[in-house]
Amino acid sequence: MTTDNAQSQASQALAAGFLAAFYGPDMHGAIIEYAADNIEWTIPASLGGARRTWNGVEAVSGFAAKIAQLFEPGSMEIRIVSCLAVGEDVALEAAVSGRTVAGVSYGNEYAFFINCHCGRIAAVTEYTDSARVVAALGLGG
Repeated sequence: MTTDNAQSQASQALAAGFLAAFYGPDMHGAIIEYAADNIEWTIPASLGGARRTWNGVEAVSGFAAKIAQLFEPGSMEIRIVSCLAVGEDVALEAAVSGRTVAGVSYGNEYAFFINCHCGRIAAVTEYTDSARVVAALGLGG
């Protein structure tokens, strides 16, 4: 039981540290520091779009670079609201805020499901209110 608890605590700390770094000033650096080489980042289908998964550090870094370009440098922040870990699996509720390059304030609630393996982030599945994303970033028709 102690081993499971220790693993859960380690996974929780790893996942929270990763998200804090990812939403900090250097998304790419956070991926390099925390991610497994074969990391998967998934965003489920929403607003008529298809489920999307990026595989590997290079692909996830490319996805992160596209996000970073939409926000004023250094403006993104994350606040962990709650976190639950069982072994290598972590569920986090978070609030993300920032300012877009167009000067629009952004705020949204997120749920992240993160799998940690061998001290690295192996998988991230991200849920959020995609309508807020579209509105703040001026995406869509």
